[in-house]
Amino acid sequence: MLQRPTLRLLGLTLAYISGTSASLWLAWQLRFDFSVPEPQRDLVWITVAWIVPLKLLALALARQYSGLLSFFSIRDLVRLFAAMTGSFGIIILCWGFTPNPGTFIPPRGVILVDFVLSFMGVAAIRLAFRLYRERTSHQRNFIKGRLKKVGIVGAGHSGADLAKELFMRRGMGLAPECFFDDNPEKWKSRLHSVPILGK
Repeated sequence: MLQRPTLRLLGLTLAYISGTSASLWLAWQLRFDFSVPEPQRDLVWITVAWIVPLKLLALALARQYSGLLSFFSIRDLVRLFAAMTGSFGIIILCWGFTPNPGTFIPPRGVILVDFVLSFMGVAAIRLAFRLYRERTSHQRNFIKGRLKKVGIVGAGHSGADLAKELFMRRGMGLAPECFFDDNPEKWKSRLHSVPILGK
């Protein structure tokens, strides 16, 4: 029986393959208004056969396989952008330095659209994994009656970060209900939609 880390890696790999393949196919369709010319239809699958593995390698080098699925931060998004930019740069270099690029490299318009779609698609996949894990954890805790309402002392940067973390990680079983702060200027206002009550 496969271990959980192996299943996680397999599921993430299949999701990345699906996302990057779909983005490249859609880029071809958008480039030719959903009517790819007959001579170039075989080229669509040729490009999928080598560009998708290239993107998977770039994602691996950007450590997008080792991160926990329930976490997807701005830092992960930057690494993801770097991975997609790196693969995009390699494809452009191949297009520029290959004598006959039309034999296995897509047109520049396809390359550019695929770059945008693949970045958005893979980011959406990671975000979907995170939201799913958080939702299931929240539901388990709610069913078990462990979800507790808490008040946060301090409505500054630290308090805001703590509230955001609790919202993102419902699996901890804590839900921010209110803030307390000594600064009267913050009273009767809201931070992350949570009211600041007073001292």
